[in-house]
Amino acid sequence: MNNIIDAPQIAAIIDKGALCGACIARRAGVPRQRVDRAFNRISGITADLGRCDDCLKQTVVHRLA
Repeated sequence: MNNIIDAPQIAAIIDKGALCGACIARRAGVPRQRVDRAFNRISGITADLGRCDDCLKQTVVHRLA
């Protein structure tokens, strides 16, 4: 149920740039598992290999298309 609540907050976070799942979870203040579940409720999200705008690691990053 929490992933319904988390989806708008997570969408707003990734609307500002490409972020890895760990950084999204940290910014949203929720466990990583809830971020992964919320991704299913966000339309237009992409996941690609790239550099996270927050931690600067080369990893899978998420963004809104």
